[in-house]
Amino acid sequence: MHPSWLSLIPFLLVIPISIFTRQVQPGLFVALLVGSYIIEPSFFGGIRKFLDYILLAIVKPNNVKIILFLYGFSGLLSVIKMAGGIKGFVDLVTKRIKTKKGAMALIWISTLGTFSDPDFRIVTVAPIIKALQERLKMSKRRAAFIIDVTSNPVVTLVPIATAFVGYMVSLINTSFKQNGISAQPYTVYIKSIPFNFFSYAIILIGLYYTFFMQPKNKKEPIAGLSQKKSDRVPPHPNNDLRSNPEMAAEPDDFSDIHETRLEHFLSGQNNPKIAPTTLQTNEYDKVGTGPINPMTGQAEISHSSSPSNPTTIGKMDDIKETVKGRVANAPLNTSSPKKMRTDDPYRQLYHEEYARHLGAANPSDRPEINDAGNQNGEEENTPSKPNNLIIPIVLLVCLTLFLSWWNGRTKAHSFTEAFLKVNELDVMLESVLITLILTIVLVMFQKFPIAKVVTHFINGGNQLMSVIVLLALIWGVSDVSTDLGFSQYITEHISGWIPPHFVAPILFVLGVFLSYFIGSSWGTWGLLMPLGITLAHQSGANLFLVTGAVFASGTYGATCSPLSDNSVTLCTMMDMEVMKYCKWKLIPTTIGAGIALVLFIIASFIFK
Repeated sequence: MHPSWLSLIPFLLVIPISIFTRQVQPGLFVALLVGSYIIEPSFFGGIRKFLDYILLAIVKPNNVKIILFLYGFSGLLSVIKMAGGIKGFVDLVTKRIKTKKGAMALIWISTLGTFSDPDFRIVTVAPIIKALQERLKMSKRRAAFIIDVTSNPVVTLVPIATAFVGYMVSLINTSFKQNGISAQPYTVYIKSIPFNFFSYAIILIGLYYTFFMQPKNKKEPIAGLSQKKSDRVPPHPNNDLRSNPEMAAEPDDFSDIHETRLEHFLSGQNNPKIAPTTLQTNEYDKVGTGPINPMTGQAEISHSSSPSNPTTIGKMDDIKETVKGRVANAPLNTSSPKKMRTDDPYRQLYHEEYARHLGAANPSDRPEINDAGNQNGEEENTPSKPNNLIIPIVLLVCLTLFLSWWNGRTKAHSFTEAFLKVNELDVMLESVLITLILTIVLVMFQKFPIAKVVTHFINGGNQLMSVIVLLALIWGVSDVSTDLGFSQYITEHISGWIPPHFVAPILFVLGVFLSYFIGSSWGTWGLLMPLGITLAHQSGANLFLVTGAVFASGTYGATCSPLSDNSVTLCTMMDMEVMKYCKWKLIPTTIGAGIALVLFIIASFIFK
């Protein structure tokens, strides 16, 4: 088909539809369908062409290898989890960490064994840190942020033994074929890694947050003490932060201090008589003389310990006004009724936090997540076997390195050159297959039923079916764009509008915007990689720099977007509000993006 403005229609449709639906697949589906009808403008002709693009893309040998690798890798992780590898690793590490610095260092060190996939890393490391956070009173948000910056940003930089490598190389390969580029996709990916400036920037910010950032508000008044000596209330031994170090959380900021006091108050850790399950009120409001409430630092009214007496936390009208009805008419029964002082300056924040935490005082009791990081309560009887994680991961990495050298040795003149001449798809698939077979043999010797192993493998592989559908649509859109003459049209009409020095920065900014609103690094890469490589090829921009810019932009959204599955998974595991946490980490991630943008602008003038 002769190149025309019609070749732009698929790309003009896919991005706004993806942003509107916050899903990449609908945009790609519509783009492929419309492109098919442009080529075959009849009702049945367009449908047939649509199916042809999908089916012909899936059956290509390299694409089949990608699908098998992704399915097998995800199934392998599921078998490892079923065999108690993750739970065992959690138990092994949790018992050995005694300090906050040790816990923070563990997050970084654990990257060496969990770099294969961000979700795998999160479900492995987050339960460990959650348990340590509760015991050591660490800042929950800071710990979660360090897990975040060592997940997606790190995985995109690792060129072997990850689920990302196959997908990223596949996108480059597809874009090269669309533009008639003969370079080795894996080699281009390797050479683009130094230009993934956002990953490096956010990792450095994470190091700063871990080891150099000083906690704020260290002099925040502790429970039982006010600024004026005359206003002080004698502290209760169970509630004074000085006499109970377990309550002294690391004060990242005011909200962390207050949230820690709230969690202890709700969980009843400092007064076993408190059982925060329901909320009742009455009309009196008095200043108490009983034990100190850890949330307010004020004394409370002590009544009879009879379970029938209500506990009053302010007047109901005040509560409704403060929390805007979020806890209206929700009673709190306790066995030791107490009254909280209403003139406390932190009272409004207390009620807002109480509303958020209502019913969540004991997260370990929830069926969907237990201390081992298992979801939906399905893995309560999972054994604790850390070797079932360590052995497969070490085996996979070693096999990948050895087979990479073995595969490329006949095409290279030196040891290091062999790793650049490798057929990466063959190596990744072979490594996963051998590791999977040996892992199954390992768990079979441990008396795991073969039926259970097969079921978990299939369930794990099926979790990536949405990714496989995404890939099939991307391949189809790439083929229809080629048939419509997209590259030729860009060459003749558009490439001259964008100076080569600004291709990478513009793509990075576009990708940052896109990835934040769709929450998917893979989706962003799939949308922008064909466009980016086409612009780079036609304008003469540095191909490695542009490829790095596309990968960096997608990593931004996966790290900070509230729509990212990584953010949702991490917040679920750490028991945090998704929107509140994502709003907090938006500042450091955007600073990282700003640093990356400056570096892309500078690099565009240096690397031509």
